[in-house]
Amino acid sequence: MDAAIELHTSIGPARTTISDIARRAGVQRLTVYRYFPDELSLLGACSGTYRRRNPPPDPEDWVKIADPEERLALALPELLRYYRRTAPMLSRILRDVSVAPLLRQIAGPRLQWAARVQQVLEAGWNVRGKRRRLLRAAIVLATDFHAWESLAANPLDDLEIAAVLSGMVVATAGSGPPSSSP
Repeated sequence: MDAAIELHTSIGPARTTISDIARRAGVQRLTVYRYFPDELSLLGACSGTYRRRNPPPDPEDWVKIADPEERLALALPELLRYYRRTAPMLSRILRDVSVAPLLRQIAGPRLQWAARVQQVLEAGWNVRGKRRRLLRAAIVLATDFHAWESLAANPLDDLEIAAVLSGMVVATAGSGPPSSSP
């Protein structure tokens, strides 16, 4: 398991072969197949183990914060620390998911978690109509791994990135009319 996780983190699951895993673990290929009879069982075991070792922040911890701006201010730094801690694996998984259909199957829990994060952060803002759609888009962007990755390359630290992303969300939820011009 550790050999597979190391390879998935360094080169990505789509580029990792059973032979690579066996070589890294110092075992025969048949030994790997004895524990993981197919790629789906291997990917599922790796995903579950990695997630237990690197749990994402729990959006249910944020639900009790009534003020949406305070909730956002607490949630974004936690989320960005998680992204920083898991960036090598997340970047490869997100890259490979488009070329490895089995990864899409395994990605279900992460997609559900991301949807719940967005749902929790969207609650409580007093906006409707077009402003609500824009707010939803801002929250999707603020919680997106690739948005964090892009800003982290600038280089900004996670608190600065959280300030930029939070400012975008708060400005989008602001009281002025939504603008249709750039």
